Amino acid sequence: ELLRLKKGSIIHLHIAQAYMPETVLLASKIKKFDYIAHVHTDVQPSGLFGFMLRAYKPLVLKRVLSNAKSIIVPTSDYAALISEQYGLSIKKINVIPNGTRHMITASKTSTNDKKEILFVGRLSVDKNIPLLIDTISQYTSKYGNNITVNIVGEGLLRKKLEHKTRILGLSNIINFLGPKTS
Repeated sequence: ELLRLKKGSIIHLHIAQAYMPETVLLASKIKKFDYIAHVHTDVQPSGLFGFMLRAYKPLVLKRVLSNAKSIIVPTSDYAALISEQYGLSIKKINVIPNGTRHMITASKTSTNDKKEILFVGRLSVDKNIPLLIDTISQYTSKYGNNITVNIVGEGLLRKKLEHKTRILGLSNIINFLGPKTS
């Protein structure tokens, strides 16, 4: 499909996994079109082939980002990180915030009220779910078991996360619900 694009086309490329970024780079060179790279997260190595990411990033992903007409990231801190890590001009990077405000405000309810947390996403290294589990452990030590955490998703870390939850005595608080499609 990329090779059918006309000269002057612009592609919005989500940098989410290997294969597509380098495919778009190659097609853009052949068909003379531009692309905008949208970087949501700079994924850390995980899984069986995670070690390959250490070579992929400087050899392939850096070239993909360097050749992009523009780069989109969610925060200014992330723009600085991507600029430094991949040696890119900060002027090439545009910040478009995610669709939420990410504001944390003080609750008017007391700490005795039942709290509920929902996490939806991959159970992978880059999501840092162990930090969530540690935080819940600290919270329950201070305020008691007045909290429920539902974790929706699947991933390579599920068994380790469930084990950590059991070890910390949080099995009655943290629920692993698996993948949900609706």
